[in-house]
Amino acid sequence: GTAPNYRKNAAMGRDPLRQRLMPIGGENGGQQFFDATALEVPVMSRLSEYGAACVGSAGALQLRSVANAQAALGTTLQMQMTGLALPFSAGVGFVGLSDQQVNGIPLPVDLGLVGIPGCNAYNSADVQFPLGLPSGMPLVTPWGLAIPNYGDLLGI
Repeated sequence: GTAPNYRKNAAMGRDPLRQRLMPIGGENGGQQFFDATALEVPVMSRLSEYGAACVGSAGALQLRSVANAQAALGTTLQMQMTGLALPFSAGVGFVGLSDQQVNGIPLPVDLGLVGIPGCNAYNSADVQFPLGLPSGMPLVTPWGLAIPNYGDLLGI
């Protein structure tokens, strides 16, 4: 489609039904906008698996979205990890913005160097978050990743 009129100080909303962003209001050179226009974005969210899972005594760890949740701006992506073994204590997860390098070191990185033999890191560790305690059998650890409503995150 065509781009909306240039505007600053606009709010940004998301239309989940049509998978598009909605700039709302704003102004340009003294002209006030009180509308909501559609900003068509070809790919609103994309999740893909890459790398190889670490294998423990309960099998391979798996990280999956819950009920086909989407990684969309302004939402909380619901995920869960399975393949956890007992005993298990609270752990830390990492979200990275690069699948190419971490601190200038090409990925993947062998995690045996930090006491996790047989595992590799396939993305940088830019943000860390606590993992909840697992429940049920087999053990499942749910977590939610809040994705800010920030347009610069599109495509990352």
